[in-house]
Amino acid sequence: MKQPRKRKFTLIEILISLGLVTSILSTLLFFYTYINRLDAEMRREAREGFELRLIQVRLSPLFQTLFPPDDKTSFFFTTPEAKGDFTLVFSYNNGFMLDSRFANEALGRLLINEQDQLLLLTWPGKKAWEENILPPVHMEVLLEHVKNLKFRFFPRAEEGIQPQEEWPRNLNKLPATLKMSFTHKGRLVFLSFPLPLEAIPYNP
Repeated sequence: MKQPRKRKFTLIEILISLGLVTSILSTLLFFYTYINRLDAEMRREAREGFELRLIQVRLSPLFQTLFPPDDKTSFFFTTPEAKGDFTLVFSYNNGFMLDSRFANEALGRLLINEQDQLLLLTWPGKKAWEENILPPVHMEVLLEHVKNLKFRFFPRAEEGIQPQEEWPRNLNKLPATLKMSFTHKGRLVFLSFPLPLEAIPYNP
């Protein structure tokens, strides 16, 4: 009895199979690449969001200890920079610090440097400055890749003053709210901070 002959694959069938396998592999590779790209984007968004939350966490309690300005030993004002940015100068209660030179009353300044870093500079309070001696300064980098730092100030409703783009030295009062804006890696960012009605004393 003759054995039945086994049917062999034709060239067309082999080519069709290879095409199907290639199509499936291409689809899988596309989804794998897409998922990797999506994961990287989500990680980047989470990292940038975390960096911005850190700024909010760092500056919110600081702004709650601002001293009302008197333009002699306590300050709160903005100054324009050559690049179109603004800096904010303010006196605040820095509380306890390991370096006692920067403890309690301190002078702070928010600005963007030439390396596009958002900096918080801190000096001892004006009362601690010695004549003809440069006071020490502490520099803290809050964020990288920052441009176009601007501020907007919202006075208290009973004062009848419109929101201000700048806060002059001779105003000698604090606004109710400070709104800070800047560009971070091409994205416009807004941060708002309520300011105190009066200085919060430091109790060691």
